[in-house]
Amino acid sequence: MLRGSLSLSGPPAEAEDDEASRLTLFERVIDDVVEDGFKLVCVRAHYAVGGLLGASLRRAILQSTALPVARHAASVAAEAVRFGTVAGRYCRCDEYGDRLGDTLQQAVIDVNANCDVISWC
Repeated sequence: MLRGSLSLSGPPAEAEDDEASRLTLFERVIDDVVEDGFKLVCVRAHYAVGGLLGASLRRAILQSTALPVARHAASVAAEAVRFGTVAGRYCRCDEYGDRLGDTLQQAVIDVNANCDVISWC
């Protein structure tokens, strides 16, 4: 990259490595656990909501027609709604989980720097 030019791909890898090397094991782990744990709960909740919506759609389709092909169409539509709900919300779950993990990690860093409470890690 030319000197003085802007990079749209984020900070250089060396800056990320330096930042990561300054963090304690606990500070790195707390960020990852909170991010991944929140994403898991968030995605699972959207999967459950999608399942409820899909089941409602399936029931409505089956009640509206007696065609044999309707059973298959209703099942396909129900699964599309179930997984579409998850796919449509995954990015928000990911972004919020990242922010939540970063916020908690920064709080732990601040407590560790100010009180030296969590230095055992």
